Amino acid sequence: MQSALNSSKMENNKTTFKKIEYYGGLITLALLVFRFVFGTALNGLLITALVLMAIYYMWFGFFIFNRASLRDLATPKSRSKFTPFMIASGILMSLIYSFCTIAIIYGIYFYQAMNFMLATGFFFVLFATSFTLVYHRLNKEDAAYLRQFYRRSAILGLFCLFMWLTPVDTRLQILFRKHPDFIEAYKDYHANPGDTQAEERLKAARSLFR
Repeated sequence: MQSALNSSKMENNKTTFKKIEYYGGLITLALLVFRFVFGTALNGLLITALVLMAIYYMWFGFFIFNRASLRDLATPKSRSKFTPFMIASGILMSLIYSFCTIAIIYGIYFYQAMNFMLATGFFFVLFATSFTLVYHRLNKEDAAYLRQFYRRSAILGLFCLFMWLTPVDTRLQILFRKHPDFIEAYKDYHANPGDTQAEERLKAARSLFR
């Protein structure tokens, strides 16, 4: 009963941490749409937004998911409202969402091991969501608390999956259609990963749209 009351209260309590995530997410989403539709004009802003969101989830995800403030950690009485599951899930999902955001950076900017990062991010979300569904079935009173994870996991997990399954050549044509030099340099380096000159050409081509 107490857990249900806590979940209902958290559902309605929009903390500063939650508002920052909301507006930061909207800005990042707008920059992602711009990147896919219009190209690399705002590339620097996009990577900055993604990095900041990854850092924000890593350090403040617990506060976001539990609708908590710094004052809530000040005394044993205020900390008592957080159950062990709320603490563990808040920290774990913070790390997973941070990793997924970093994986998206790898996928968009074609850094080495991008497909590994995207696949790992997706499977992290899949495993965490599967566990959450089992917990939800056994603890239906926590439904309001758990729903927030489903929404975020669907967005980040499916985005990682979509990018992972999209062929590299197709992704290159979508994201770098206005930069044929980068496409050529990337393919050359991918075909000759040990070639120092190919690596330098790729770095030079990438630097043009940072």
